[in-house]
Amino acid sequence: MNEKKLKVIVLTHGGADRLLELLADLKTVEIIGVFVETATEPNRTLKQKIKRSIRYDGYFATIKKFASKIIGGNSDGAEELKTVQASQNNLEKFVEKLHIPFHKVKNFHSESAIKLLREANADLGILKGTNIIKESVFSIPRLGSINSHQGLAPYYRGGPVAFWELFNNEKEIGMTVHFVAPKVDTGDIILQKLVPFEYDFARYDFDYEAFLQDLAEIE
Repeated sequence: MNEKKLKVIVLTHGGADRLLELLADLKTVEIIGVFVETATEPNRTLKQKIKRSIRYDGYFATIKKFASKIIGGNSDGAEELKTVQASQNNLEKFVEKLHIPFHKVKNFHSESAIKLLREANADLGILKGTNIIKESVFSIPRLGSINSHQGLAPYYRGGPVAFWELFNNEKEIGMTVHFVAPKVDTGDIILQKLVPFEYDFARYDFDYEAFLQDLAEIE
Protein backbone atom coordinates (compact mmCIF):
# COMPACT_ATOMS: atom_id res chain seq x y z
CA MET A 1 0.00 0.00 0.00
CA ASN A 2 1.44 3.36 -1.03
CA GLU A 3 1.89 5.89 1.76
CA LYS A 4 0.13 9.18 1.15
CA LYS A 5 2.65 11.98 0.56
CA LEU A 6 2.62 15.37 2.28
CA LYS A 7 1.80 17.98 -0.36
CA VAL A 8 4.11 20.97 0.14
CA ILE A 9 4.41 24.43 -1.38
CA VAL A 10 7.46 26.68 -0.99
CA LEU A 11 7.24 30.48 -0.77
CA THR A 12 10.48 32.36 -1.37
CA HIS A 13 12.23 35.37 -2.88
CA GLY A 14 14.93 33.07 -4.30
CA GLY A 15 17.88 31.09 -3.03
CA ALA A 16 15.79 28.06 -2.08
CA ASP A 17 17.65 25.63 -4.34
CA ARG A 18 19.20 23.59 -1.52
CA LEU A 19 15.90 23.41 0.38
CA LEU A 20 14.11 22.09 -2.70
CA GLU A 21 16.88 19.60 -3.34
CA LEU A 22 16.52 18.20 0.19
CA LEU A 23 12.72 18.11 0.03
CA ALA A 24 12.80 16.34 -3.34
CA ASP A 25 14.83 13.53 -1.77
CA LEU A 26 12.13 12.83 0.84
CA LYS A 27 9.92 9.94 -0.23
CA THR A 28 7.07 11.13 2.01
CA VAL A 29 6.96 14.65 0.51
CA GLU A 30 5.62 15.93 -2.80
CA ILE A 31 6.49 19.50 -3.78
CA ILE A 32 3.43 20.70 -5.66
CA GLY A 33 4.46 24.29 -6.24
CA VAL A 34 7.15 26.93 -5.82
CA PHE A 35 5.93 30.51 -5.47
CA VAL A 36 8.39 33.38 -5.92
CA GLU A 37 7.53 36.94 -4.95
CA THR A 38 9.22 39.28 -7.40
CA ALA A 39 8.69 42.44 -5.31
CA THR A 40 11.68 42.32 -2.95
CA GLU A 41 10.26 44.75 -0.40
CA PRO A 42 6.77 45.84 0.70
CA ASN A 43 5.15 48.99 -0.70
CA ARG A 44 6.12 51.92 1.54
CA THR A 45 5.89 55.70 1.28
CA LEU A 46 9.12 57.68 0.87
CA LYS A 47 8.83 58.80 4.51
CA GLN A 48 8.48 55.20 5.69
CA LYS A 49 11.47 54.12 3.59
CA ILE A 50 13.68 56.87 5.03
CA LYS A 51 12.65 56.13 8.63
CA ARG A 52 13.22 52.40 8.13
CA SER A 53 16.60 53.00 6.49
CA ILE A 54 17.75 55.26 9.34
CA ARG A 55 16.62 52.65 11.86
CA TYR A 56 18.54 49.78 10.26
CA ASP A 57 21.39 51.47 8.37
CA GLY A 58 22.00 54.75 10.19
CA TYR A 59 21.95 58.35 8.98
CA PHE A 60 25.13 58.27 6.86
CA ALA A 61 24.19 55.12 4.93
CA THR A 62 20.68 56.50 4.39
CA ILE A 63 21.97 59.79 2.95
CA LYS A 64 24.35 57.87 0.68
CA LYS A 65 21.60 55.52 -0.49
CA PHE A 66 19.04 58.19 -1.37
CA ALA A 67 21.63 60.58 -2.83
CA SER A 68 22.73 57.80 -5.17
CA LYS A 69 19.15 57.34 -6.37
CA ILE A 70 18.72 61.07 -6.99
CA ILE A 71 21.89 61.43 -9.10
CA GLY A 72 21.26 58.15 -10.88
CA GLY A 73 24.23 56.20 -9.59
CA ASN A 74 24.32 52.55 -8.57
CA SER A 75 23.31 52.14 -4.93
CA ASP A 76 23.89 49.09 -2.75
CA GLY A 77 20.14 48.49 -3.00
CA ALA A 78 20.30 48.43 -6.81
CA GLU A 79 23.11 45.89 -6.75
CA GLU A 80 21.20 43.81 -4.21
CA LEU A 81 18.14 43.86 -6.48
CA LYS A 82 20.22 42.54 -9.39
CA THR A 83 21.51 39.75 -7.15
CA VAL A 84 17.98 38.82 -6.07
CA GLN A 85 16.71 38.79 -9.67
CA ALA A 86 19.61 36.57 -10.74
CA SER A 87 18.85 34.22 -7.86
CA GLN A 88 15.20 34.02 -8.91
CA ASN A 89 16.14 33.23 -12.51
CA ASN A 90 18.52 30.49 -11.38
CA LEU A 91 15.84 29.06 -9.11
CA GLU A 92 13.35 28.94 -11.99
CA LYS A 93 15.80 26.89 -14.08
CA PHE A 94 16.47 24.59 -11.13
CA VAL A 95 12.75 24.03 -10.48
CA GLU A 96 12.15 23.24 -14.15
CA LYS A 97 14.70 20.40 -13.90
CA LEU A 98 12.75 18.97 -10.97
CA HIS A 99 9.49 19.23 -12.96
CA ILE A 100 7.78 21.25 -10.23
CA PRO A 101 5.12 23.90 -11.01
CA PHE A 102 6.73 27.36 -10.74
CA HIS A 103 4.81 30.59 -10.15
CA LYS A 104 6.07 34.17 -10.11
CA VAL A 105 3.82 36.64 -8.30
CA LYS A 106 4.36 40.32 -7.64
CA ASN A 107 3.02 40.13 -4.10
CA PHE A 108 2.06 37.09 -2.02
CA HIS A 109 -0.88 39.03 -0.57
CA SER A 110 -2.47 40.02 -3.88
CA GLU A 111 -5.82 38.46 -4.83
CA SER A 112 -4.29 36.65 -7.80
CA ALA A 113 -1.49 35.15 -5.69
CA ILE A 114 -3.89 34.01 -2.96
CA LYS A 115 -6.07 32.39 -5.63
CA LEU A 116 -3.07 30.44 -6.97
CA LEU A 117 -2.06 29.38 -3.46
CA ARG A 118 -5.56 28.13 -2.68
CA GLU A 119 -5.77 26.23 -5.95
CA ALA A 120 -2.57 24.35 -5.04
CA ASN A 121 -4.51 22.66 -2.21
CA ALA A 122 -1.33 22.08 -0.18
CA ASP A 123 -1.00 20.32 3.16
CA LEU A 124 1.93 22.49 4.32
CA GLY A 125 3.61 25.74 3.33
CA ILE A 126 7.34 26.35 3.78
CA LEU A 127 8.75 29.88 3.89
CA LYS A 128 12.33 30.45 2.78
CA GLY A 129 13.68 34.02 2.76
CA THR A 130 10.47 36.05 2.48
CA ASN A 131 9.19 39.34 3.82
CA ILE A 132 6.69 39.18 6.68
CA ILE A 133 3.78 36.98 5.60
CA LYS A 134 0.25 37.70 6.83
CA GLU A 135 -2.17 35.12 8.16
CA SER A 136 -4.27 35.45 5.01
CA VAL A 137 -1.41 33.69 3.21
CA PHE A 138 0.41 31.45 5.72
CA SER A 139 -2.87 29.87 6.89
CA ILE A 140 -3.91 28.72 3.40
CA PRO A 141 -2.25 25.25 3.53
CA ARG A 142 -4.26 22.70 5.52
CA LEU A 143 -1.63 22.40 8.28
CA GLY A 144 -0.44 26.02 8.09
CA SER A 145 3.12 27.06 7.25
CA ILE A 146 6.57 26.69 8.79
CA ASN A 147 9.62 28.93 8.69
CA SER A 148 13.33 28.66 9.49
CA HIS A 149 14.64 31.54 11.60
CA GLN A 150 18.29 32.33 12.22
CA GLY A 151 17.86 33.10 15.90
CA LEU A 152 16.83 31.51 19.19
CA ALA A 153 13.09 32.24 19.13
CA PRO A 154 11.26 33.64 20.98
CA TYR A 155 14.21 35.42 22.67
CA TYR A 156 15.67 36.73 19.40
CA ARG A 157 13.01 37.44 16.81
CA GLY A 158 13.03 39.30 13.52
CA GLY A 159 16.16 41.04 12.27
CA PRO A 160 18.74 42.17 11.59
CA VAL A 161 20.22 38.68 11.66
CA ALA A 162 22.68 38.07 14.53
CA PHE A 163 22.89 41.77 15.49
CA TRP A 164 21.49 41.49 18.99
CA GLU A 165 23.41 38.29 19.67
CA LEU A 166 26.60 40.19 18.84
CA PHE A 167 25.44 43.17 20.89
CA ASN A 168 24.76 40.95 23.91
CA ASN A 169 28.06 39.07 23.45
CA GLU A 170 26.34 35.69 23.16
CA LYS A 171 28.59 32.65 22.83
CA GLU A 172 25.99 30.62 20.89
CA ILE A 173 23.38 31.44 18.29
CA GLY A 174 20.13 29.60 17.81
CA MET A 175 18.57 28.17 14.67
CA THR A 176 14.79 27.72 14.94
CA VAL A 177 12.21 25.94 12.79
CA HIS A 178 8.71 26.97 13.81
CA PHE A 179 5.13 27.28 12.68
CA VAL A 180 4.28 30.73 11.35
CA ALA A 181 2.04 32.85 13.58
CA PRO A 182 0.60 36.40 13.30
CA LYS A 183 3.43 37.83 15.44
CA VAL A 184 6.91 37.49 13.90
CA ASP A 185 8.81 34.33 14.98
CA THR A 186 6.39 33.44 17.79
CA GLY A 187 4.77 30.25 16.45
CA ASP A 188 5.08 26.79 17.99
CA ILE A 189 8.68 25.57 17.82
CA ILE A 190 9.37 22.37 15.87
CA LEU A 191 13.16 22.22 16.20
CA GLN A 192 15.98 24.31 17.65
CA LYS A 193 19.74 24.03 17.48
CA LEU A 194 22.53 26.01 19.13
CA VAL A 195 25.88 26.51 17.40
CA PRO A 196 29.07 28.32 18.55
CA PHE A 197 28.94 32.04 17.85
CA GLU A 198 32.08 34.14 17.81
CA TYR A 199 32.95 37.16 15.71
CA ASP A 200 36.55 36.88 14.51
CA PHE A 201 37.67 40.52 14.21
CA ALA A 202 41.04 39.46 12.79
CA ARG A 203 39.22 37.75 9.92
CA TYR A 204 36.19 39.97 9.32
CA ASP A 205 37.25 43.35 10.76
CA PHE A 206 33.93 45.20 10.23
CA ASP A 207 32.81 43.22 7.16
CA TYR A 208 29.46 42.16 8.65
CA GLU A 209 28.15 40.87 5.30
CA ALA A 210 31.02 38.39 4.92
CA PHE A 211 30.38 37.20 8.46
CA LEU A 212 26.68 36.63 7.69
CA GLN A 213 27.52 34.67 4.54
CA ASP A 214 29.73 32.31 6.51
CA LEU A 215 27.11 32.06 9.26
CA ALA A 216 24.44 31.11 6.71
CA GLU A 217 26.52 28.08 5.68
CA ILE A 218 25.98 26.63 9.15
CA GLU A 219 22.22 26.27 8.50
